[in-house]
Amino acid sequence: MIVTLRVCALGDARWSGTKLAEALEMQGLVYGRYQVFHRHHIDGRSLFSVASLREPGTFDPQTMATQEFRGITIFAVLPGPLDPVQTVEAMIATSRRLAESLAGMVQDAKGLPLSPQRAAALREEAARFHASFP
Repeated sequence: MIVTLRVCALGDARWSGTKLAEALEMQGLVYGRYQVFHRHHIDGRSLFSVASLREPGTFDPQTMATQEFRGITIFAVLPGPLDPVQTVEAMIATSRRLAESLAGMVQDAKGLPLSPQRAAALREEAARFHASFP
């Protein structure tokens, strides 16, 4: 199961690459494998990852400071190192903190604002997915 959220700039705004990288790092995300940022679990595995909304979704640390970004995608492949509901909770919390620090908006995978109902539905989907494992 893949869970996806977005954090996007408001209106026609863009974030500088420097500001985005700082915000990601402040949330404990580290640049790494597949040229994206990762939140690592204590065991070293990726809990979830952050990619650019701009194709191909990768970041280049050599040029990121000179670029501008419209948004990011936060995604997790479940099952992962934590219970799926805990992973979804961590993604939602991190997305909200990033949106606050970047003056952006948290959206669902379809680009709609993440409502409390949609957040609850993501948690429920993760719980059902977890319950399907023996």
